[in-house]
Amino acid sequence: MVAAVGCGILLELDQFSGAEGGHSSTAGAGGQGGSGAQGAGGGDTAGNGPDSCADGGAEFQWANQYGDDQLDNGTAVAVDSIDYVVVAGHVAGMVTFCNTTHGSLSAGTTAFVAKVAEDGNNCLWSKSFEGQGGAGGGSTGDQYVNAIAVERDADCVVLVGSATGPVDFGGGALVHSGQSHDMVVAALCNSGSHFWSHMVGGAGIQRAIDVAITPLQLQVVVVGEFEESITLAETHVSAASTDLFIALYSAEGDIEWSRAIGNNLQQKAGAVTTDSGGNIILVGDFEGGITMDSVTLQSAGEYDVLVAKYHSGGVVDWAKGFGDSASQWATAVATDRQDNIIVAGQFEGVVNFGEGELISAGDDDGYVVKLSASGEPLWSRRIGGPGLQRVDALAIDRTNDDIVVAGRFDQSIEYGGQTWTSQGGEDIFVAKLDADGSCQWLHQFGGQQSQRVRDIAIDDQRQLLMVGGFQDSLDLGGKTLSSAGSLDIFLAKFGP
Repeated sequence: MVAAVGCGILLELDQFSGAEGGHSSTAGAGGQGGSGAQGAGGGDTAGNGPDSCADGGAEFQWANQYGDDQLDNGTAVAVDSIDYVVVAGHVAGMVTFCNTTHGSLSAGTTAFVAKVAEDGNNCLWSKSFEGQGGAGGGSTGDQYVNAIAVERDADCVVLVGSATGPVDFGGGALVHSGQSHDMVVAALCNSGSHFWSHMVGGAGIQRAIDVAITPLQLQVVVVGEFEESITLAETHVSAASTDLFIALYSAEGDIEWSRAIGNNLQQKAGAVTTDSGGNIILVGDFEGGITMDSVTLQSAGEYDVLVAKYHSGGVVDWAKGFGDSASQWATAVATDRQDNIIVAGQFEGVVNFGEGELISAGDDDGYVVKLSASGEPLWSRRIGGPGLQRVDALAIDRTNDDIVVAGRFDQSIEYGGQTWTSQGGEDIFVAKLDADGSCQWLHQFGGQQSQRVRDIAIDDQRQLLMVGGFQDSLDLGGKTLSSAGSLDIFLAKFGP
């Protein structure tokens, strides 16, 4: 690989973020299938709820807490070939990994990445990336990590996010546009050493939301959003508001191709993954009409869910939209061993993925849908109740294609004849589904204030890793964490 220059951004304005996204992926994919519209024990014909769902099921292994009295947030987690854990995020204050303190009370937000052993105790290496002075943030600018992808066998991690000023990932300071948030992408190998990095900016905002690595050629796929214009393999100009982009880099960091999706309304990137053949699956949301190669989609109302499959050369294989007159969003995507596609997010009103209507019971309800490799619906499920329920993260157990989803809710979840009630603010939920959509269990984690899961991963021992942020306290079943201040990072591991 060679040195280069890359991209990043800020979106959510609540205290749990400062940057959109929070995803991870691992190079390599493939998958085993789903079945029918409903699946055994999967619920009613519309998939609005399972017949049964056990309370609990995530067996606590360990948990670590990081942070000080500032706003600190873990946004991404992944595992390598020997189940070591890579975690990333950003801190407004100071955090300690590997006996090294990262961040500064006098600087802006600092991005970090660290690797810890599978038992959570031994920290192998850590890196942080402070600004070199910039616009819109603290005195040195702000840096955010939104997502990471791990190449399991090469000890490499690729991170994407944004920066409001120059930032140095180890290969020299990347030049900032001076215009708010610029997109960043960086590859670190051999214990966090710089491999290549890029910053891409211009007028308006440019942000990278998610990243994936293709399994064969180890190419890096980046998706995100931009205002005004963005120059990748070519210059893309936004029609008016926010457009979506997808870009492919070689393993050495050279840009190979890029595409933009947009109109005079809003398009948002949700997540990206690859299948066993190196095809790319992008999810997000769109308003109005959009065209991708020969495929034209029209939203039914406000935001509709977008699912698009690209060949590795950048040509659209197929694209589909799902929605009604309200809004629907896609926040996570993964493929199983047979290259079926699992998408998750939240919706208002009614959404039909092709196997019957899902009907929201409150403000926003969560959903999980499985599509075939050709985009045909296999089944869909709703996770709902009064108030807000949102699926923020998704992972696949590669041994049997079980699906784990994680998210948050603010009042209660009614699922499989049981009700889970928030302890205060927003609580975390984690649910495990069979490959056919049947619910195995749902586990709640909460406290008196709000908690949020940002990403999950499953290792080769079928154990679940979870990262996010919490206020006040967080009960993880085997350990209760207490925040040092406004918002702290948690990293936790659970048995299969």
